[in-house]
Amino acid sequence: MTSPKAQYKLTQIIKDVRERKYPYEPRDKKPIDFGLYTVAQANELADYLSLTRSIVDEIWSEIGNIDQGSVGRPPKSCFNLAKAILLQQYFQCSNRVAAGLAKLFKEKLNITEKLTDKDIERAYENPNVALVLRLLFEKTNEPVKHLEKDFTGDGTGMPTSIKQNYADDKEDERKVRLFDMMIGIIGTEYKLLTAVQIERGPVDENPFLVPLLEETKGLYDRINSFSYDAAAYSYDTIEYVDRIGATPYIFPRKNAVLKSYGCISKKKMLLGFINHTQEWLRAYHKRSVGESRHSADKRVFTRPVLKKIECRRYFEGFARACRYNLRQLVYIYYVNGVEVRWLHNRGL
Repeated sequence: MTSPKAQYKLTQIIKDVRERKYPYEPRDKKPIDFGLYTVAQANELADYLSLTRSIVDEIWSEIGNIDQGSVGRPPKSCFNLAKAILLQQYFQCSNRVAAGLAKLFKEKLNITEKLTDKDIERAYENPNVALVLRLLFEKTNEPVKHLEKDFTGDGTGMPTSIKQNYADDKEDERKVRLFDMMIGIIGTEYKLLTAVQIERGPVDENPFLVPLLEETKGLYDRINSFSYDAAAYSYDTIEYVDRIGATPYIFPRKNAVLKSYGCISKKKMLLGFINHTQEWLRAYHKRSVGESRHSADKRVFTRPVLKKIECRRYFEGFARACRYNLRQLVYIYYVNGVEVRWLHNRGL
């Protein structure tokens, strides 16, 4: 095929796919064992609390007491505060209610001191608590680090008001400014978040993708493929994915050209797109996992971001990512049969 013909075919396929005219044959849907799903839902709350306690206590045993005293009142334990934040995020409640829940669940979570609403409020800007949650986030990926091979990503807006809906407002730049953006990488099989970045909207997602992929690469044995929408269509991202031995499935922009301009990885990806379009699109459409994750999480946890101070709001966004992964581990354990070493009971 001559170069002009190949370029014409590329442009036409991009147009047909965008306009939903291309005769795409989707993959078969995976069956769901609703019996196991019911067991997972019945155990969700108890196991979420057990995971929170076990993982945070394990982090404490590994890094020791990192709270530094100063003049005045002794600091509250960052490990207790991390547990309280994860409890608060699960129940989507205010600081005052969270303080009451911390008292109610103190034995279940092994919270060893009384926490007030002000303790929980200030915990969202405590660097030691941030460290504990970062280590917890990494540990939640351990059960599937040898199993997950394909990854995708997506950005979504986290509303700061109950009146907002990102799906309706994302095309209006003025309204997007009212959202905090979560840009995340997610495994396509077990649907765990592997790396996230929280920014004030609107934001260009592409500059964050290589650092997020580097984080993912550090947590997993191998990355076989990475799919993303046209927001990631850049030489840097495509070249990085190819360099680590993975196959990029990044949807081309309308003005994509086959000329490499120094990026052979991009040309190789586009040739795969036009020569094996069905197979390419099946791999690319694993990207819907990221959109489904955002939608499912927002349907279960409907309350908008509560914090008003910017640094605390970003912290809350990351805490929500930790909450998602802890909850997802419960379903991986019961539905997928993956061993999660902090859980030991598959019955009711």
